[in-house]
Amino acid sequence: MDTLNFEVLTRLTHRWDTVQQLAGDALTSPAEMEALRQFIAIFKLMAQSGDAFVPERAAALAAWLWSNRESYGVALAAMFQIRRTVRPILMREYPGVEGFLNGEMHFEAITNHLLTLVSDAYSAAVLASK
Repeated sequence: MDTLNFEVLTRLTHRWDTVQQLAGDALTSPAEMEALRQFIAIFKLMAQSGDAFVPERAAALAAWLWSNRESYGVALAAMFQIRRTVRPILMREYPGVEGFLNGEMHFEAITNHLLTLVSDAYSAAVLASK
């Protein structure tokens, strides 16, 4: 997707361990923790290679959720905590109000794209099992 700006992920490269720890503290289930781990791995991949391998990784996350009888809500809970945790980090990484809003909009676009890929793959897994 050409409209995604992956530069925001490059700026977060040195912060993913912090994001994983802080977001993980707010999650309640092992499935949410695994979704968090997989999302961060996907973000790291996106920072290096853009969107090239993301659909397969999103599909793998969706398949893992479905095969473990977990709802798509697990992915949503993990992503909500990632977004919540990243917001103050983006404030430091992007100076000024306009810079922060620009960084946050790019991050939101990337996370929405990723959630859409996981949702589509999860729905396909559900339909395939019927």
